[in-house]
Amino acid sequence: MAAHRAGQPTDNQQLTTLLAEDARLREAYRAEVKAAQPAAESNDKDYIFITFIMDHMPSA
Repeated sequence: MAAHRAGQPTDNQQLTTLLAEDARLREAYRAEVKAAQPAAESNDKDYIFITFIMDHMPSA
């Protein structure tokens, strides 16, 4: 609370700033991938999850 009154960023402000920067960087990455490889899939969420499962989970 004292940081907020002193005009210093609070944790919420810092988090908001970092999340905005993350979104900006992800969008820039997607734009670069799209320019270089128009047919490439820019959604990497499934790939990351499946790669983690295949690399770190024991096989049956």
